[in-house]
Amino acid sequence: MSTENVAILFTDIVGSTELSQSLSPLVADEVRRGHFSILRQIITETGGTEVKNLGDGVMVAFSSASAALGCAVSMQQAVDQDNRGREYPVGLRVGLSGGEVTREDSDFFGDPVVEAARLCAHCESGQVLASAVVRAMAGRRSHHQCRPLGELELKGLSEPVDTVAVLWEPLGTGRVKSLAVIDDHPVYRDGLASAVSSNDGWTLIGAFESVEAYLERADNAEVVLLDYHLPGLHGPAAVARITDFGSAVLMVSGDIGRDAVIATLAAGARGYVAKHAEVSEILHAIATISVSPTATYVSPQLAAYLLDAHRQKGPEALKLSRREQEVLLLVAQGERDQDIAEALFISVGTVRSHLDHIRTKTGERRRPGLTRFAVDQGLVPDPRDS
Repeated sequence: MSTENVAILFTDIVGSTELSQSLSPLVADEVRRGHFSILRQIITETGGTEVKNLGDGVMVAFSSASAALGCAVSMQQAVDQDNRGREYPVGLRVGLSGGEVTREDSDFFGDPVVEAARLCAHCESGQVLASAVVRAMAGRRSHHQCRPLGELELKGLSEPVDTVAVLWEPLGTGRVKSLAVIDDHPVYRDGLASAVSSNDGWTLIGAFESVEAYLERADNAEVVLLDYHLPGLHGPAAVARITDFGSAVLMVSGDIGRDAVIATLAAGARGYVAKHAEVSEILHAIATISVSPTATYVSPQLAAYLLDAHRQKGPEALKLSRREQEVLLLVAQGERDQDIAEALFISVGTVRSHLDHIRTKTGERRRPGLTRFAVDQGLVPDPRDS
């Protein structure tokens, strides 16, 4: 036996008994085989390992939480697309959880397995439910939007499970995409909202004065236009919080200083334009970053900062990997190596390896120095400002 951190996925055919009763055994078997063929192709493409067939569903393990979320969404999209040509559509539900499990031979055991199975059973047809742990494990590597559902009481579990609904859209529907504006200056906020709401193919879900007000909404926008200086959560911390829910962030800010640009891009923003930019440039930036989960846009007058960051030692935020930034952030918050390991679902040895890399890159050997560095780069607020 061994223990490891994985993401676990369960699927289930909704109404399988009714489907079998509606069809001849031969046709029902053909439908079932076609369904599982679709699922297995996606499992292979996303790097999953099928653990077992459960009759009406499968159990799958992933070393990557973001891959597990991508698999779940692709499964629903593919089954939905296949159903369009079928007289008897197949309903699918998917549940995911993650964390430390025990591996014995080719099977897995532990709370994440039970949680994923119970979340799957709790789903409606066409739904994907995941524990918030999986969303946290995936971090900004996943671009899929999630809607927080709070803690769910699930059968057989003594503690409620903090849960998110993973949102997905049918393929090939020419759907309208969603936008939100967050800015604390009413005149500029309303003007920007009015300008972008006329953009074909996009709908404005709202204009908000703070990140906290935006996060109170049930649904998240696909692209969020964000000012840098806001009351409450702001700057790189605001970017990280919004992107954690799968939204792409385009900074539209009056602060076009080098440190602001580099720090927010390092925190996960997909683009940066100045507030005085023409509306046409802002619309172009929105279109550019929505093309793919890795697409970015920076105004030409600001792009020099990024070139500088590669030519000089300069601010080091861009030279740290995402995982190194996460470790540095927790160090700055006073967490011990063991606490960091538990928060990020990695070993203590891996934490210390990341710390060695961070120390080499920053030149800071002690934790107080690393904390000062994190404050200087905007990863955490300066306590003197509070």
